[in-house]
Amino acid sequence: MSLRVRLVLLIVALVALVVLALSWVYLDGQVNSLSGAALERSELASQQVQNLTRNRINLRSQDYPPSPDLEAAKAMWHEIVRDDSEVTAILQQTLNAYSTLVEINIVGQDGNIWASTDPAHIDHKLSPIDEFTAWRALPVYRRVYDLLTRAPDYDVIVPLGMSGQDQTVFTIHVIASGVFLRTALLPDLQKLGMASGGAFLIAILFTLLATSSILRPLARIEQTIDRIAQGTFHSDDPNAKRDQPK
Repeated sequence: MSLRVRLVLLIVALVALVVLALSWVYLDGQVNSLSGAALERSELASQQVQNLTRNRINLRSQDYPPSPDLEAAKAMWHEIVRDDSEVTAILQQTLNAYSTLVEINIVGQDGNIWASTDPAHIDHKLSPIDEFTAWRALPVYRRVYDLLTRAPDYDVIVPLGMSGQDQTVFTIHVIASGVFLRTALLPDLQKLGMASGGAFLIAILFTLLATSSILRPLARIEQTIDRIAQGTFHSDDPNAKRDQPK
C-alpha cells in the first residue's frame, strides 16, 4: 500500500470519527429533548387527571352517607369512578388536550381498569407497558432502536388516594404515544444523515485533492520508499555503483 493511500485512509478515518462523534452528540441531544418534552406533557396530564378526579370524587361523596371505615370509603370511591360520567369526561377532555397521548386509565389495586378513555378496556387488566421514566433513563442507542423498530407506548403512573391516607385507592395511567416520538425524531435523523454524509464526502474529496497537491513533489521519494519496501530498488543513476560482495 503506497504512502499516499495510507495517508488518505488515515485522514478519512479521523474525519469519520469526528463526524460520528458530533452526530452522536447531536442525536443524544435531540432524543433527550423530544422524550423530555413528551414526558413533561404526560406528567402534566397525569397531574391534571389526578386533581380533577379527586375533586370530582370529593364532590360526589357528599351525596353518600358518611363512610364508617376505610373499606367503605374505598367502595364509595370505586362506585363513583365506575358510574360517574364526569370522571370519564375528565379523562377524555385531558386526552383531547394532548396530541402526544393515546389513552388514560384509572386502575384499581387489583390491576383492573375502572375508568378509561377506551370503554372496551373497562373491567380488563391493564396490559404491561414500558414506564416512561425508566425508558428515558436507557442509553440513547437503545431508545433510538426502540423508536425505529417498535415505537411502543409509554406509561406515566401517578397514585390517587384519599386525603390524609397513605393507602392508594387507584393509580392513574397516562399512556404516551411512541409513534408520535418516532414521527418527531425521523426528520432529525434524516437531516443528520444528510449532513453527516455530505460532510464525509466533502472531507474525502478535500483529502484526495490536498494529498495530491502535497505529495506531488514527493512522488519520487514515495516511489523509492515503495521499491525499497518491496526489495526491488535500483538506482536511476547509471554511474552509481552497487556494493559488491568482497
